[in-house]
Amino acid sequence: MTDPLRCPSCGHSSGDTLIAIPHHTPRIESLLRSNERPTDDEERNFQKFVIEGESQIQSLENRIEQAENLLNQLEVALMRTRMAVKEHKDMLNPVRRLSITL
Repeated sequence: MTDPLRCPSCGHSSGDTLIAIPHHTPRIESLLRSNERPTDDEERNFQKFVIEGESQIQSLENRIEQAENLLNQLEVALMRTRMAVKEHKDMLNPVRRLSITL
């Protein structure tokens, strides 16, 4: 069954959550400052985070690109609508109602 709140274009849903970015614990700080090897459990956790993080990066980049495309389309529509409204206002100018024989 499909999620009624899921966007048909990008697949995003308001229920989607971003992955939690781990806090820099003293252990992580130690690993970042040294050449010490992570434990097997740490390595598995880091690999899992990298895979999920890369997937989320790709998803966010795709959503940003779609949002930029939509924004561009809306800006074009706004410009065209403003131009059309101005043209119609020009055609309604009261000066056009004055007699040509003046």
